[in-house]
Amino acid sequence: MKKDITIFFVKPHIISKRNEIFKYYEEYIENPEDFNIIFRERFLDTPQKFWEKFYAHMEEDYPNELEKMAREFAAYNTGIDLAIIEGKDIAKRTKRITGRTRYEDNPAWTIRGYFGPYKLPHTIVHASDKEQVPKELKILKYYFPILKDYFPIHISL
Repeated sequence: MKKDITIFFVKPHIISKRNEIFKYYEEYIENPEDFNIIFRERFLDTPQKFWEKFYAHMEEDYPNELEKMAREFAAYNTGIDLAIIEGKDIAKRTKRITGRTRYEDNPAWTIRGYFGPYKLPHTIVHASDKEQVPKELKILKYYFPILKDYFPIHISL
C-alpha cells in the first residue's frame, strides 16, 4: 500500500506550545496506528524571504498581508517545528485534525480550535494539501538543506 506524505509545522508565534500541539496531533489524529513522523526538527532561522516564498499563494487572497506576515514571522526569531509525516491519506487526515484556516470556523476539537484563538493570517500550524507537498518540500529543502539528506530525490505524488 502506497503511503502519502504531508508537511506539518508549528508557526513562530506559538512555538512555545509546539510539544503540546504535537502531542495533541498524535492523540487525536484519525487512525493513529497508521501514521509515522519520518522527520521532525526545529529550525530557528526562518527569514522573511522564506515566508514570502512559502506563502506566495496568499498574495491573491490577502494582497496586503503577505509581506506584513512574513516580516512578523521572521521577527519572532523562534523559527518553526517542522514534521514530515507519512501514512494512508495523511494529508487529508492532517487537514481534518488541523481545522479550517478561519479560527471561528473550527470545532473545539481541531488543533486550531483547541489552541486558538488567532487572527488571520496568523494561523497556529501549517498543514499541506497532498498537491502542495512537492512544491513546499522544494522550498523547505532550499532554506533547510538538511532536508536534502532525508529527501535527496524529488518526490512526485
